[in-house]
Amino acid sequence: MTAPTRVQRLVLAAYPPSFRERYGDELAALCEDVGPSPRATFDLALGVLRTWLSPVYPADPAERRRRRLASTAATVWVCWCAVFVGTGATMRMQVDGPPPGFDPQQGGWLVASDAATVAVAIGWVLVVIAGAWIGIPALRHGPREVRRVVLGPICCAVLCVLGIVPFAWYASGHDLSAGNVMPPLWFALGGLAWLLLAMVTCVWGTLAMPKALRLAEPTGERLRPSVLLAAPVSVAMLVPAALLLAVGVRVGLAWGPVVFVVTSVATVVVAAAAVVAVTSVLRSVPSLPAVPQTSTR
Repeated sequence: MTAPTRVQRLVLAAYPPSFRERYGDELAALCEDVGPSPRATFDLALGVLRTWLSPVYPADPAERRRRRLASTAATVWVCWCAVFVGTGATMRMQVDGPPPGFDPQQGGWLVASDAATVAVAIGWVLVVIAGAWIGIPALRHGPREVRRVVLGPICCAVLCVLGIVPFAWYASGHDLSAGNVMPPLWFALGGLAWLLLAMVTCVWGTLAMPKALRLAEPTGERLRPSVLLAAPVSVAMLVPAALLLAVGVRVGLAWGPVVFVVTSVATVVVAAAAVVAVTSVLRSVPSLPAVPQTSTR
């Protein structure tokens, strides 16, 4: 018997938390029995994919409903973060260096870009409302561990929002688009620090919120409005995904191989996240009605 390899431990950590709590020891023991076999590691990775796509829920109807709704709330949040970051980064690259013959600021492409921007803005409003509906009671009455998990990324997000103010103030009085205008050193270094903080906030928040949701264990009735709001959020994800796909098909390799690869990967991630979110919402539709209470007589 040999201990699981580092890759196998990473694969085991990728299983859903509830699955690890129930079967984690058994899977670790299985890895020790089969040893560092590439075939065994591949089978474990397939198991991760199957478990996330088809989670196992308890037999109790009320708890099964709660777990199903909680899974959708967490899935839509993670997918929304992926769509937001992937869309923003890709559109920024497209606008900064459009190839000859493609102007994203005119014609139908401008309309599509504006539609994607509106969809992202509406999505964020709905995400904040859905998160507040679950999060405020969890912070007030939930376990202390919930506050420890979420307060860090929330504080970082607030700092990111406030950190934009001095850059916007300086940019409002200077034409930074002119090639002969050099921003001051504080602007360049501060912008780099802001980008690093934004990256940390995105990753931290994406991982922390599903964990906090699992620790808070909100009721099915508390989760239901948030899952209802997740439906239009998942639809809103399809708008920027469609835009990025259209731009990729239209422009192709005109940006050059490096930019093409980066934008193609981001487009695939955004499109896949949108599809996963819609699928998760559809799977939760049968769980939206309340579970009838059985009589004890």
